[in-house]
Amino acid sequence: MVDSRVVCFGIIFFFQLVLGGASSKIITCFKCRYGETAGRNILIKLIESVALRQTDRCGDPTGLERTDAMLQYLCPGSCVKEKTLGEGDSGVKRYCFISRTMQEACRKRKLNGILTEICYCNSELCNAAPPLITSAAILSLVIVILAV
Repeated sequence: MVDSRVVCFGIIFFFQLVLGGASSKIITCFKCRYGETAGRNILIKLIESVALRQTDRCGDPTGLERTDAMLQYLCPGSCVKEKTLGEGDSGVKRYCFISRTMQEACRKRKLNGILTEICYCNSELCNAAPPLITSAAILSLVIVILAV
């Protein structure tokens, strides 16, 4: 008979390995999509159509609320909001990045005429919020207000 402590240790080790040492903190993220994600291949679009529920409330600005339980997902990593513009299509995806906890920030990239903004955040249902305002931007605003 296998000792239950060994099985428990094995399961914990497996998840730590798979999740890349992700934080043990679990947060709730919205998981949905709106519109079309420009420039993606057909396989990725198929996976997204199954994994992310299509809803107008997922658009930008969002209509998501804390009461939208069917669109929420427990996440051991960071919440993500991904907004894509290009080739006449636009789309918004909100999901969990499970492989590790990311630093809270937004990044933009342009590839083949497609602009994508990806924002990572680490608090409850934070991927319903507008893009993050960095501490430097807030500090600059305070300095400008105080200088006047």
